[in-house]
Amino acid sequence: MNDKAQIYADDIAKYVKKVDTKLVDALYKKYAAVVCRKDARLVAAKDKDEVMRVKRNFIKAKLGVTGEKADKAFDTVMKTLAKTRAKQRLTVYYLLTVELRAKKKIMG
Repeated sequence: MNDKAQIYADDIAKYVKKVDTKLVDALYKKYAAVVCRKDARLVAAKDKDEVMRVKRNFIKAKLGVTGEKADKAFDTVMKTLAKTRAKQRLTVYYLLTVELRAKKKIMG
């Protein structure tokens, strides 16, 4: 795992007992261009447009989940991160992937 991906693994470790570093690495490789951009690094959970983008572009497009199941997973992850002001995009994506049991969709 490279140093930048390790930063996200350390953040994820605040919310889970055991971090799947292979999943972190796979997510980082897929989304490095996004998470390295300052304006896209964080998820603005209170911004309705941002929430819709995460649901449409990640949960639906990448994980193949829609509807109530997608909404419930997003809400669960946001509750997990409720005390965290700056929600790292890769952490959100990791937690969503685990919550929806969709590791194979990311890791192939």
